[in-house]
Amino acid sequence: FMIQQMRLQKQAKAEDGQAAPEPVNLLPMYFSLQNMVSTWQQFLSQAQDVKDVEPAINLMELHELVELMKKESEIDFRNVILIPPVPMAAGGPEATQASTEDDQLAQMGGATLGDL
Repeated sequence: FMIQQMRLQKQAKAEDGQAAPEPVNLLPMYFSLQNMVSTWQQFLSQAQDVKDVEPAINLMELHELVELMKKESEIDFRNVILIPPVPMAAGGPEATQASTEDDQLAQMGGATLGDL
């Protein structure tokens, strides 16, 4: 699942004495609709300028995503982060919290293929 309007920014690290490169925009894609909706709600609570925006929710198969990564398109599918489902808390769906964008980016580290 994905919402086209939602993006994460990964801050690139500066090399020895060089200025920090521009941050990379990543399109988050979720394996769980519930996690995606929870993240969207957190995003809306923080971003005042998109309060009235209706999310464009899309569902696509993984092989479709791989094909889109191979070609140019309006949405850059080459910079995607796959967000795994969050395990349910003891209190059920209402007690389950999706990790924040900062947590998700911190888990990525710097050793991704995009950093090579």
